[in-house]
Amino acid sequence: MKNFHSPVLFLLALTLFGSCKQNNKNTNMAESNEKQDSVYVVDLKAVDYAFAMPSEFPSGWITFRMENMGEQNHVAMIYESTSDLSIEEIRSKMDSADYDFPRTLVGGPGFHSPNQKSDITIHLEPGNYVMTCFLKTESGKSHFDLGMKRAFRVTENLSGATKPNADTQITLKKYDNSRSKSFAEGQQTVEIIHEDFPLDFHLLEVKDSTTIEKALRYMDVIQDPSPVEWLTGVKQADAGRSTFITYSFSPGEYAWISHEFGLWGVMDRFTIEEGATENRIIKNQEEKNVNKVEIQVVKNDILVNGDIKAGINTFHFLNNAKDEHDIYIVRIKEGENKESFLKWLNLPREKKTYGSWPWRAYPIKLKGEENTATVEVNPGTYLISCNAKSENGKRHHDQGEITEFVVK
Repeated sequence: MKNFHSPVLFLLALTLFGSCKQNNKNTNMAESNEKQDSVYVVDLKAVDYAFAMPSEFPSGWITFRMENMGEQNHVAMIYESTSDLSIEEIRSKMDSADYDFPRTLVGGPGFHSPNQKSDITIHLEPGNYVMTCFLKTESGKSHFDLGMKRAFRVTENLSGATKPNADTQITLKKYDNSRSKSFAEGQQTVEIIHEDFPLDFHLLEVKDSTTIEKALRYMDVIQDPSPVEWLTGVKQADAGRSTFITYSFSPGEYAWISHEFGLWGVMDRFTIEEGATENRIIKNQEEKNVNKVEIQVVKNDILVNGDIKAGINTFHFLNNAKDEHDIYIVRIKEGENKESFLKWLNLPREKKTYGSWPWRAYPIKLKGEENTATVEVNPGTYLISCNAKSENGKRHHDQGEITEFVVK
């Protein structure tokens, strides 16, 4: 179904006929398997630009059956309110410019291209929640501002659903990911473990040699139109949480990619061959040689000890100075340089719009005890800078603590 000229009327119809339902068998939109998990399904429809779903349902393990019925990519990021605001007060805030209130990251369905659907299962405690989509239209407008926001309540009543049985586990850590076992053809339930950092992970089918780079460039701005088709995924969740995805895999080449750190190698590429019970892993970081690089700050200057090479690099920040330092490593966009980077940082806050920054993806941060990061570095131009403030209020990068390097 396309061209919803009146999403409000369309959603009203979906809400009237939408449902929450408890099943005794795990029945994804694909063919069911023989697992006897008890599931509580909340039908979640995304259109341009709104969500259709119940406004209240029980607590416990909840399976969101996400279906993108619109013509744009959509996500369903879920937050739990930690404030004393009522559900009515939260809805009022969401409709005003004052959207800021205490909340925690719960997760939720990640990138879904038009006509894509999957089952996303998370554990919800009783309380008030909000669901949002912050992707952008081709003209740069946020889906949130166009109406993709929904507040809902989770009651004290229990869903009765059991924790899903995972076929494999993917563990997400800051700058790294790992998988417990290989995928197979057919329906698979994947547990995404958010171990120590709120990362997301999104699945696509690799069509050719350009697919990965196209996907990473889309993630720089998360703005339609997307040059790749996104199958399913999970959004960020606080450390210690798990999200389960149930999806039916056909033979082909796939990749899971992190929005935040995919450019730094947080991805998982694999091939599923027809009839095979296991898949070939294309990217395995542990098998590659690791290049070690030391970073020091000396007299308002950044010194790099060691050659930064394409491939896996371990960056270690040695803070021998008395001052506190906050090191950022960024890959800058084509046509940008150190001067344009500093100019952007000193712009007024209101001019620093999402995606206007001169770097790609998220920066690598080295500070305090978190002074080491092992990441994948690809050819491009990079900056290492210090974002700390001096006693006079000036940032260290404005006083010379910034250096540029090129990886070929």
